[in-house]
Amino acid sequence: MSLERIAVPGRNRLRLHATLLLLWSVLVGIASSAVLLHLFQVYSMAVRYAVGAAAMYFLGFLGGGWCYAAWWNQSRERAGLLATHASREEQVSYQELRALLRKPLVNPLPNGLKWFLEIFDYVLLERVGLVLFLAYALIVTLIYLFLIYLPVIGVETFAGYLAEVVLEFVIGASIVRKILKPRALDEYWPVMVKKTWITGCLLVAAAGATGFLIQHLHPGAETIFQALAQSVAN
Repeated sequence: MSLERIAVPGRNRLRLHATLLLLWSVLVGIASSAVLLHLFQVYSMAVRYAVGAAAMYFLGFLGGGWCYAAWWNQSRERAGLLATHASREEQVSYQELRALLRKPLVNPLPNGLKWFLEIFDYVLLERVGLVLFLAYALIVTLIYLFLIYLPVIGVETFAGYLAEVVLEFVIGASIVRKILKPRALDEYWPVMVKKTWITGCLLVAAAGATGFLIQHLHPGAETIFQALAQSVAN
């Protein structure tokens, strides 16, 4: 079941729950890295970030999904209301939202940054210099990505995952007049790991590579905050 086919009230509730799951996953990752650093003296950021990403995937993402399914199983009637089918207008509205979210993937420059480039052209370059201009453009792009775009994408992705969890393990499905009973909760881990393990592996690899790169550029840094401080000082 995709979010597109769920009515707006249920869709918004899934987004709220997905936001909480996303925050929980991030906290699990941060806590895992902190424990490795302060309790086990693991100073390699590559190792800490990779282990933190694995914890985010297993304890945050998958573990949170299991708890979500177990919670809804306490009241399957309410779960059925959550999965009320969307009207045609609601589906069209969601398709428009998805198209809007895909735009930065087609054109990496956010609209705000394109406007910035059009207005502050050669005149600004002559006044403040190319380095400051590029630095400001980079900051605008990072703020857009990490404070607006990526959180929205994350919430939509997690909400879709939770919708699938509810369908698979709580209310079942209806396919061509055939009712499929929900799976037993005991099947959750093998089923969902099989569906998401590639994403988990990519997350761990990306986190480890990021930690390695940061520490390679700032050899004395043990945390990303120390690396930022070194960058500012230099």
